[in-house]
Amino acid sequence: FEAITGYTPEEVRGVHAPLPTDNPINTVGNEWTRRMLEEGIQPPPYLYEMRHRDGHHILLETYERPIVKEGAVVGLQGIAHDVTARERTQDELRRKDRLLQAVAEAARVMMGAHDSPGAIGVALAILGRAVEADRVYLYQIHKGGESGEEVLSQRYEWTSGRVQPQISNPLYQSIPMDHPLVQQWRPILEKGGCVRQVVRDLPESAQAIFKANGGRSLLVVPVYSGKRLWGCLGFNDCTTEREWTRSDEAILSAFATCVGGSLQDR
Repeated sequence: FEAITGYTPEEVRGVHAPLPTDNPINTVGNEWTRRMLEEGIQPPPYLYEMRHRDGHHILLETYERPIVKEGAVVGLQGIAHDVTARERTQDELRRKDRLLQAVAEAARVMMGAHDSPGAIGVALAILGRAVEADRVYLYQIHKGGESGEEVLSQRYEWTSGRVQPQISNPLYQSIPMDHPLVQQWRPILEKGGCVRQVVRDLPESAQAIFKANGGRSLLVVPVYSGKRLWGCLGFNDCTTEREWTRSDEAILSAFATCVGGSLQDR
């Protein structure tokens, strides 16, 4: 028990509330426990999430049976296995499969209606829902202003119902190329690399641009038109400091290539 939870049996004997999390799956385990005590039935194995002593969550596969004496349930006996890593791997595989399907669907939209102004918007919506982002956006590098110097502007945006659109916010239009983040990220994107960033880890001066859109973590991938860096495709999580994966990066970069091909065809 201590190896799994970080607590000794003596520390938690008679204490139940601090260990379970508020994960909805726990309601299933609680119901099985109630039925074992009241009806004496033996449930199938079930998953239960608990809080480790250091604060992280662990997922247990639990096997229990009632202890019956003289026709009455006098206790419960069970064992539990830590399946956190197994379930995390399975979740990641399911998420990867879902994202690959979304990229394929979004690519079909782009190829089937590349002349439609709304095609990119529809494709961004498909990806945004699949990756569970709060905001998906497409920026273009273009010449702007009286000087004709290159600037960066948001051209398309999709948002979940949790955040407000920022497509009309002038803060995200005609961003000068000497902006600290543009200077930091452009060389990476020009080499075909991607940016995975937790906003809190940026310098204070660089965090200001994210205050309006509420971004807490982001993934930015390059968009090329031919051999030229046209702009970038970004995904924001405004709820958690998500750790975007290499798998996310590779799959979403593939879609960015599709976007670039569509732009080149126009």
